[in-house]
Amino acid sequence: MAKKLFLLLGSFLLLFSLSACSWFTSSPPPSDIAPAFSSVNGSFEFDWGDINIAGGTVEHTFTLKNEGASEILLKGASTSCMCTTASIKLPNGTESPSFGMNNPSNTWSYPVKPGESFTVLVVFDPMAHGPTATGPIKRTIDVISDPDPSDGAVQYTRLQTSGDVLSEADYLLKHPAGSDSMSDGEEEDEDHDDEEYADMEAYEVSDETLLKRIQGKEDFVLIDVRENAELEETGVIEGALHIALGSLSQNALSDLGISKSDEIVVYCHSGNRSRQAYELLNVLGYTDVKSLHGGIVHWMEENRPVVPWMMKSADEMIRAPENSAALSSGARILFDRETEDLGIVGLTEIKKTVFTISNVGTEPLIIGTISTSCSCTSAEIASKSIEPGSSTTLTVTFDPTVHEEPKERFKRTVFLETNDPGTPEAEVTIWVDIDEGE
Repeated sequence: MAKKLFLLLGSFLLLFSLSACSWFTSSPPPSDIAPAFSSVNGSFEFDWGDINIAGGTVEHTFTLKNEGASEILLKGASTSCMCTTASIKLPNGTESPSFGMNNPSNTWSYPVKPGESFTVLVVFDPMAHGPTATGPIKRTIDVISDPDPSDGAVQYTRLQTSGDVLSEADYLLKHPAGSDSMSDGEEEDEDHDDEEYADMEAYEVSDETLLKRIQGKEDFVLIDVRENAELEETGVIEGALHIALGSLSQNALSDLGISKSDEIVVYCHSGNRSRQAYELLNVLGYTDVKSLHGGIVHWMEENRPVVPWMMKSADEMIRAPENSAALSSGARILFDRETEDLGIVGLTEIKKTVFTISNVGTEPLIIGTISTSCSCTSAEIASKSIEPGSSTTLTVTFDPTVHEEPKERFKRTVFLETNDPGTPEAEVTIWVDIDEGE
């Protein structure tokens, strides 16, 4: 009898967990009231397709825009279930807290000006309700705003995600390892699961995949968003058009005959500027866009081909604007050295080296995003704010156990976004030679 009661109680708890999404869903906005924000690509819905319950979280980014003539106060978001969260990235680059089921913030807000866009990242955890919670799902996310703060009434922009959660066994039957088939909702690059690309984002494409697409003469548009001097120094990936990030606009894209139905791949030096280009293209309504993981630096580290860049006519090429920043004042970054040879490294030997970063300018040096050209390399800085005349340390770690490394001597690069007007993206490199005889 006790065993039956235990099983009954367990079944009830599972049913309660699965039903919570519908029992405690936030009240839907009235159907006759238009959403406060418009969707840049015209859709407020997204379907992930098949979802592996044991495959970790899945996510999707919506881009919304204030198409009105007045400022709208953005106040957060609320999701229909504890398995789903949402966070907002603002036009100024800052991010909101993570919003969940019926927990909008009482303190967070942002005034969205007319014409401004922002993104909403939705994350769904298929294991949130336990390992048996399979089947079709539909989750809603209400973006909360207050068009007129004086009346206290809020307005909702409703987003909706869906998918079919499968057991791992069923998922692998439909999507066997190595299969080319992907569900409509999968946004991952085809080699995204490889250990070498473990730190790739969903919007990125690997150098390996891009090379295959170029060699296969696939139909897509490749855009280099670096400055003129960078192209002259390193060359470009064959077939690339050039629109410097500062010149990237609807007019520049239209001048080159690039339409919103084209598949686009953007790249820069390290992947930081191409991420910004990816976000801007999404705001402009270009939805089939990828950014090259690791930029041209990692492309060349892997000995991928480049060709010399020749300045073309104004009709064929969009020139980069001149850099008019005053270099005599402001923050100025200086490394004690810009490269370090780690020598011969064992197959399982983790090596570290420390660089010293000094600010020889007249204003505080601010370090932004720090990234690396490959997942085998990581970097940690002691302080991201360096006063004039002061220094800090950057510890770079190389781990050969992350993935199989090249057999010849090779280099890896660390990129640092800075507020130095002369060096907005600084970098240091390490050289490594793996001891294959270990």
